[in-house]
Amino acid sequence: SYYTRSIVAHRLIWEPTKTISFIAMESVIYGNRMLDIHYLLPFVPFWSMQHYTGDIDNVQMCGEINWNLNNNWEVFGSLFIDEWRPEWTFNKKNRNWFGWQIGGIGKSIFATDDRLRFEHTWTDHRIYRHRFTINDSYSFRYSLGFWAGPHAEESYLSYLFPIKGYNIYSYVSNVKRGELTNQMLEGQYNDINYERYSNTSESRLIASILFTKGFLNDKVLFKIGGEWIDWKNAGFNPLKSSLSGKDVSKFSILLGLKAITPISFN
Repeated sequence: SYYTRSIVAHRLIWEPTKTISFIAMESVIYGNRMLDIHYLLPFVPFWSMQHYTGDIDNVQMCGEINWNLNNNWEVFGSLFIDEWRPEWTFNKKNRNWFGWQIGGIGKSIFATDDRLRFEHTWTDHRIYRHRFTINDSYSFRYSLGFWAGPHAEESYLSYLFPIKGYNIYSYVSNVKRGELTNQMLEGQYNDINYERYSNTSESRLIASILFTKGFLNDKVLFKIGGEWIDWKNAGFNPLKSSLSGKDVSKFSILLGLKAITPISFN
């Protein structure tokens, strides 16, 4: 069965200087009705409008900061809020349904035209999911935004640098995910505290390096590389955490050849 489902968003950007910018965003997900004209008002907060229309939709808020420290470094931070009760903020029992990310991007740090990126992303188990399934922050069961979804975190580091006609790209990703049961969904609306990763979870560490060489004005690309994977509880399904996976550790070799041919259409 297919149902009408809509996502609406608006964003405000403030740049007090050329090196720093502040961003405020709101989005709302709603379903089982046609276009809601209330959300077409650009300067009315969705958070208050959602309460006005009956408190049945899923509203998210987000604040971001981007800061160019110099010509080589840019740092950024983002705070995603699905729900928040300010007076409970520092209590063990709270409504801090948050996700956040911090990171930075560096250019020409160790060599000319190299690129370094690092970031850490963290999500609470209570975000993305809603008491009404049609309002979930998913598309065909894939989470919108952070690829690992709620109840997860990832540390990521990558480095790209050219040397003697080669582009060398390497990265390390360390990710962990926990369960997302129906009992947890019911508990979050009854303010029942759940200890993070207290039951079943999975973790995966990937370390990869890839060498790329271009030929014929970069119309032909040759790739060779290797990747190490250490995966605990592989095959884990957060929605069906009772089904256990298996542990996998392996090293893979990649060989690739890609040709680019321009095509003209008349």
